Amino acid sequence: MSNNNSWGLSWLFGNSAPVPEHTIDLEQVRLALQEKAAILVDVRELNEHETHAVPGSICMPLSWLRELRSKQPLEPYLSADTTVFAHCVKGIRSQAAVEIFTRLEYRAFSLPQGVDALIAAGLGLANQPNQSGNAP
Repeated sequence: MSNNNSWGLSWLFGNSAPVPEHTIDLEQVRLALQEKAAILVDVRELNEHETHAVPGSICMPLSWLRELRSKQPLEPYLSADTTVFAHCVKGIRSQAAVEIFTRLEYRAFSLPQGVDALIAAGLGLANQPNQSGNAP
C-alpha cells in the first residue's frame, strides 16, 4: 500500500492527528476502501450479518474479537498496515471493537452510522479482501 495522501486521507495513515469518529466523512471511507487501504468490518453477530449486511464487509463478531489474545487469527484478513473501519447498528459494538483492534496494534475507526446508512451512502464495494464475508 502506498502512502497516497491525494484522497485527503492523511489522518488515515498517521500523518496527522486521528479524526474523531463523529467527523469521519463517509466519502473518505469509500475512497480508502476503493484504494484497498482499508477494510469494512461488521462486528455484529453472524446471524445479523447474514440477514442484512453491507456488501463486501467482513463479519468479525465482537463476541469473537473479545476472545482474541493475539493478532494471529486476524492475519488471514488484515495485514499490519490495514486500516479497519468497524461498524454495527448504532456504533456501540464498533467502538468496543476499535478498542480491541487498537490493543492488537491495528489502526481502527468506529463508524457510528448503521448498516442501512452505510449502504445508502454507497459503501460496500465488492473490493474487500475476503469475499466470503466471515472471519471466524
